[in-house]
This record gives sequence, structure tokens and C-alpha cells, in this order.
Amino acid sequence: VIDLAIGQFTTADGIKINENAQVIGAHDEPIPGLYAGGSDAGGLQGDTYDVGICPGSQQGWSCFCGRTAAKNAAEYISTL
Repeated sequence: VIDLAIGQFTTADGIKINENAQVIGAHDEPIPGLYAGGSDAGGLQGDTYDVGICPGSQQGWSCFCGRTAAKNAAEYISTL
């Protein structure tokens, strides 16, 4: 007997970001005005994310990063 289940597998360790969701450049400095979140932003799961082990955690990370990136991008734009 073989059990089958629906699942997905996605990478989740993309662009390096800081606590403000700013993209970190080649010299470990934030790139002004550039933000990333969700699966495009690395750091939560290592180099892979398996929904069978941590279901829902990527969605939570995406919501957190997206909100953080939007908030900080809006603050950045208001200073221009």
C-alpha cells in the first residue's frame, strides 16, 4: 500500500534582507528603496520549505515580510 498526499515544495531562501525587509547588497549594506518579502526573501526556512513539515509557515512569513516591506517602503518614499 502506498499513501499519496497533496503537497508542494518551494524554495524559500532567496534575496538576503534585514529586519526592515530591505534587500542587502554585495557589501552587506541595505540597498536604498529596494525591499523584498515572501519566498523572494530568505532566512526563515534555510534553503528549502516542505509544506509537509511546516504547513502554513511560508504564508505567515509572506504576510509578515510583505507588511514590513510595504510599511518601510512607504516611509522611505515619504522622505523623497
